[in-house]
Amino acid sequence: MLPVKVILAGLLWAFVHHFCAGIRFLLLDLHVGIEKEAARQSAAVVFAVSIPLTLVLWGVLL
Repeated sequence: MLPVKVILAGLLWAFVHHFCAGIRFLLLDLHVGIEKEAARQSAAVVFAVSIPLTLVLWGVLL
């Protein structure tokens, strides 16, 4: 049962990360944060936000 939960958690994280990155790219399309340093920071924010968001969703779904 544990391997299934690990796979599901990984898939959930992939979905959440993809969703957050999509919002980031929508902002980039609007020329928000297109400077090199801002783009790097927003990439780090996407990664940092996707992990706790995944944990929250995992708690809600279980």
